[in-house]
Amino acid sequence: MAKSSSVKVIRHPAEYSVFQPNVLLGKNTEMNVTEARVYTCILSENHKLEPERLIYEVPYDKISDMTDLEDIQRVAAREISRISDSLQRRVFKLDKEFMKTHFGSNFPISITPFPTLEYRNLSLFVHLHPSFKHILLRIDLGFTKGENQLLLSFKHSVSHRMYWLIRSEQWKFKGNKINFSVDELKKKLGVEGQYDGRFDNFKKFVLEPMQEEFKGSWVDFDYNLIKGGKGAKVISIDFVFKSDWEMEIELNLRTPRRWEKILLDKGIKETDVVRFRISIIQKTEVTSGYIWSDFYVETVYRIAFDEYAKSQKDEKRKNILSFANFLYKALTEGWWIEEVERRRELANKSKAGINQTNMFNDKAARPVQCISFSIDEFRELHKEFKGTSKSKMTLEELAVSFGYTIKNDRVEKTI
Repeated sequence: MAKSSSVKVIRHPAEYSVFQPNVLLGKNTEMNVTEARVYTCILSENHKLEPERLIYEVPYDKISDMTDLEDIQRVAAREISRISDSLQRRVFKLDKEFMKTHFGSNFPISITPFPTLEYRNLSLFVHLHPSFKHILLRIDLGFTKGENQLLLSFKHSVSHRMYWLIRSEQWKFKGNKINFSVDELKKKLGVEGQYDGRFDNFKKFVLEPMQEEFKGSWVDFDYNLIKGGKGAKVISIDFVFKSDWEMEIELNLRTPRRWEKILLDKGIKETDVVRFRISIIQKTEVTSGYIWSDFYVETVYRIAFDEYAKSQKDEKRKNILSFANFLYKALTEGWWIEEVERRRELANKSKAGINQTNMFNDKAARPVQCISFSIDEFRELHKEFKGTSKSKMTLEELAVSFGYTIKNDRVEKTI
């Protein structure tokens, strides 16, 4: 029985738990899908937390597409033996310059990263080479972060290679496009010399499978084929991403949103403000087909504020007893989506756009110095966050990611 495909949630790189040392990027491009999953499981461990640990358990059902226990029991021993044979043929080669700069050695080295592998209790127990473990501990040498769930879902080995290639380059560019020549890309993906006869085969067996597996993730892309030379053959490929380095900075969990202070000041609960921020980052829906955004929150606030002001001046209008409740319902129930989109269209047409900053200069607003709520409320938030994002972040990690400090029975942040 194969694992059913799940709907992907766009997770911000700040949440990623797989750390690939940059010196190992592009190594062992011949790893197959199952080997790459084992490798991903090792990279996702917190090696700084247990610097002396060398043995890691990888359950077979985590690296297999099967979910039925009887099927797993029937094939696991044979499959793990095969996986072990191939893993022990893998070698990481580190050149003399790297060794001299970072380890004080005058000689290049070759490491068999997984010298011993054991199979018991439907799990693979991977013994790491001490030098390989040392590299995993040296995150100060530079690393690239990856998304664990996405990496473990890939069914094509080229997807693993392309994923790390994109993630190592994506943050460097002011824009959302990366170009590779066809020959360069084939070499980096470990398919050099293949699909040379017809580009359509490369497109069918490499580009399209990767594109499908990346859909709904931070590396979701479209591509444009660049032709030139004799016969107008495809010479390079532009990969165009829906997420880029600016979004990576903008959507960081720690980055406060412009509207947070004003909503807190108007009586919106701290936990609800955090929920709104999570909804924007995760691109969840307000109502069917309509996605949360900063523009949506800011514009709904402006509309709600105007409506509230009118209700206070006009005796014929029904008074709004609680502005906070009024605003909360408007935001969560999507009262004014059509009006928000009308204003967005006007903003896009105007060179200067619509000035949304007046909402932050409201004389009735006072600056918020510190926000605080109970640890129990934050536990509920953490539970919701894990449920919607499938993230494995601990309570403490989520607090740090949002810039909060846990102090006894309270969670606090100064903004």
